Amino acid sequence: MNINKLKTYITSVDIKKQIANVANKINSDYKDIITETSPLYAICILKGGVMFYCELLKLLKIPVKM
Repeated sequence: MNINKLKTYITSVDIKKQIANVANKINSDYKDIITETSPLYAICILKGGVMFYCELLKLLKIPVKM
């Protein structure tokens, strides 16, 4: 495979936008349910998913425990 022939299908900007969309959806869906005494528990179970997981958790504005 010639590296010069590789094509970008999804840019890093697009990925960051989608992660932000998911975080915003979680924030809005759980803003009235999640509290400091009852936080959201986040678990990363996919091999190789830790980068997505970390970026998503950075954008959450609700209490989260890992």
